[in-house]
Amino acid sequence: MPLGLLMLSRKWITPEQLTLALGRQRTAGSGRIGEWLVATGAIEEETVARGVAAQWGVPVLSANNQSPETFGLMPYLLTDAYRAIPVRIVGKSILYLAVEQEVHSSLNRAIERMTGLHVEPVILKPSAHEMLARSAKKSAFSSVYPPDRLYRSRSLDNLASSILLLVDEAPTCNIQIAVIGKHVWVRLLRKGQDEMSEKIENILFTVIAEEDGVDS
Repeated sequence: MPLGLLMLSRKWITPEQLTLALGRQRTAGSGRIGEWLVATGAIEEETVARGVAAQWGVPVLSANNQSPETFGLMPYLLTDAYRAIPVRIVGKSILYLAVEQEVHSSLNRAIERMTGLHVEPVILKPSAHEMLARSAKKSAFSSVYPPDRLYRSRSLDNLASSILLLVDEAPTCNIQIAVIGKHVWVRLLRKGQDEMSEKIENILFTVIAEEDGVDS
């Protein structure tokens, strides 16, 4: 059910408030209905979070239940593409993944495959999600986590060849692979020089149309 109609059915807003927000949205030509309902004073941000959570059947997480050290569990490029942020590990086996407007089951399965954690999608209020997204971006471009690598390929054959080259370059690595839509996530686990420490490197491949760009 569309978010506006869901809120209307639960009597969180009135028909007049929804009509006003939809009108403002059409006039502006941008923005989500939840944002316009907040902008017109119909609801608070917390109600938007409750509505999105009800759409997907997932819980709302409070803004103070976040652990920034979990940002590095997935490539920032995927965080940015799917607006999904790893926010907290619970009981050593459950990962809370904050999503903005949509639950992506293929992304959840990929994270579970790569980390061994069970993914539970959660919703934050919009301003908290935006603040956390900025923090994740800042961490990604600092020295806290190994930098992600991105490769663009024009075909599946080229993509397969690139992955095989990675395997040849690092034969002693533990290599994990997961597919999310047009993306292929490769996770390299390398042993340190002391043979005790481990270094994780995330590499993201994406297949693009030939006219969109060149291989890199």
